[in-house]
Amino acid sequence: MIARLDELRGEWAEIYGELVAAQLEPDRRYTLLRLGAAEFAYTTFEHYLRALGQGWAAGLVPEPLPMAEGRRLAQVAPRLRGVDTDLASIDPAEIEVFGTPVR
Repeated sequence: MIARLDELRGEWAEIYGELVAAQLEPDRRYTLLRLGAAEFAYTTFEHYLRALGQGWAAGLVPEPLPMAEGRRLAQVAPRLRGVDTDLASIDPAEIEVFGTPVR
């Protein structure tokens, strides 16, 4: 089990970077949201609802994605940019191009 966790953490770090990978748990269920080319994971319904409102307020069209367990994130959200990310000050141009950091 520990070996599999280390393998998952390594995969997440390679795909999402160390900051996002450190926040992920394999057995936790995440509610997913896509904004432009970026995907975000939320651990509570309250965080998710806040992000939906913030996405609309930024002039973006949030796209709800199916919930997923952490172990499946690489398959269902390959462009994950953050966990419980506050989108209040998001610049729409920042998320349109994958690879640019989200504050």
